[in-house]
Amino acid sequence: MYRCKDTGEFNEALKTFAAIQVPKFSHRSATSKDLEVTYRPESDGLPVVVHDGPEYSTWFGGGRDKREEKETVDWTFTVWKPANWHRLYNNPKSIFSSDHPNFHQPVPPPQIDAYIGGGGSIVWKKVKVPPNVRVIDKREEAAPVKLVGGGLPDLFKAR
Repeated sequence: MYRCKDTGEFNEALKTFAAIQVPKFSHRSATSKDLEVTYRPESDGLPVVVHDGPEYSTWFGGGRDKREEKETVDWTFTVWKPANWHRLYNNPKSIFSSDHPNFHQPVPPPQIDAYIGGGGSIVWKKVKVPPNVRVIDKREEAAPVKLVGGGLPDLFKAR
């Protein structure tokens, strides 16, 4: 979890992130000889997922019940250790998390989640995305359809 002083600092972090080289490899599980854990490097770039902000962290402040500006997070970085991914999602002796989309999936590449808006330090229009970084924009303003007068449930009301 990170906070930036400005967009320039986030751009520097993106440059460092873009330099990560994710190897494609397979690893046989020590607990189950029939299970292979693989890293899946993204051929179209390392993912940066953009969310509407703010995001809060109990690590930076007083707790979830007392959300303050000092608790906000501008971006997070996630990288999985293959053995931990295997233990959580690929253990053949467990059905824990079997309804999770990551169940029996390869280890994902490192990822950045950026939280834009809500008083955060990153101005998305000033972000310089390196060529080998893939942006997944989940913000409302990035949606291909603009809903006027309400959300999707309003579309299904009897007329």
